[in-house]
Amino acid sequence: NCESPAWAAYHETKDTHGQDYNQTIDDMPTEVIQKVDDMTSDKVIYKAVQRFIKDVETMEQRFQVKILCSAQRDMLHQV
Repeated sequence: NCESPAWAAYHETKDTHGQDYNQTIDDMPTEVIQKVDDMTSDKVIYKAVQRFIKDVETMEQRFQVKILCSAQRDMLHQV
């Protein structure tokens, strides 16, 4: 709930659970790169983001609570 005072006090953590997220595309096998390319076309990403926004808006209306804060909503609309 974006309007909750607790939300303003939230401090994001960066737990990696022991994984190294500094891997570059050059470190990946060719097969993995091809699969990622196939799954992440701009159209697929755009449609997924738009559906996510629509689903969140539906839940916000249904439960009368703000789920997606303005800054995050604006960021998603730029995708």
